[in-house]
Amino acid sequence: MWRNSKKWNNRVTRRPQRKSEKSANRDGLFRGFDRLKIKLRAKHLKRHELIGLEVKVVSSTCRDCIGIHGKVIDESMKMFKIETQKGIKMIPKVGNIFEFKVEGKEIRVNGEDIAYRPEDRIKKVKEW
Repeated sequence: MWRNSKKWNNRVTRRPQRKSEKSANRDGLFRGFDRLKIKLRAKHLKRHELIGLEVKVVSSTCRDCIGIHGKVIDESMKMFKIETQKGIKMIPKVGNIFEFKVEGKEIRVNGEDIAYRPEDRIKKVKEW
């Protein structure tokens, strides 16, 4: 009965329903490190969240992968999903050396060192 009422005819997700409610601020998939007040340090990069960082493939066993650069939009145990100017590329971690931009520095990370599930990498990766 309430569905057909004039009171609820303009219900849309993430929009305030009453004047007292505030709208949900969901601008995108990734909102950045500022939202969580986390300071990303170069020395903790291997153990940190890599989604949202700028990355470049410096060295690879596959010649086609060398030079691909963009933003990491997703990560699995063995792959990075990188958004480039030409589209989304799936790059394997093993066999590649990646260069991440953190704090104005470029840090190289071997793919074998971070070839874990993102949630397990915190426990398994050893500091350099």
